[in-house]
Amino acid sequence: MGVNAAKMIKDSAYGTEVFQKVDELGHEELILLSLDLQSMLRMLEKAIEVKQAAVKDKYMYGARG
Repeated sequence: MGVNAAKMIKDSAYGTEVFQKVDELGHEELILLSLDLQSMLRMLEKAIEVKQAAVKDKYMYGARG
């Protein structure tokens, strides 16, 4: 099974499906890597949300704000 990393980052349902399949395999090292990756992706999502909020606030008042 191939994994589309870009799709996994953008589509949470696809990411969840991939991680469930890894868990079903029962391979300990893969599960640990999966948990690490899930942790990192959640951090990335939060960082992106914070950055988007900052950009939104920055341009809220127009050119002279």
